[in-house]
Amino acid sequence: MVLRARPGLDEGEQAVVPCPAAARKAPKVLVERCRMVELSWDGWLVPQIADAVRCSQKTVFLGG
Repeated sequence: MVLRARPGLDEGEQAVVPCPAAARKAPKVLVERCRMVELSWDGWLVPQIADAVRCSQKTVFLGG
């Protein structure tokens, strides 16, 4: 089964995701989640995202 996240609903939603990743004091979990979302929007598959973020596929699929 190939699993992909849905694309961002609009430019507003897509603009919110990268912001926490750039914040110096953002919680690590939030930064990791934003990175996962960005990669999924770029067309990466769950196994590829899990490898890049160094977490389990279940974490990527279930949302952290």
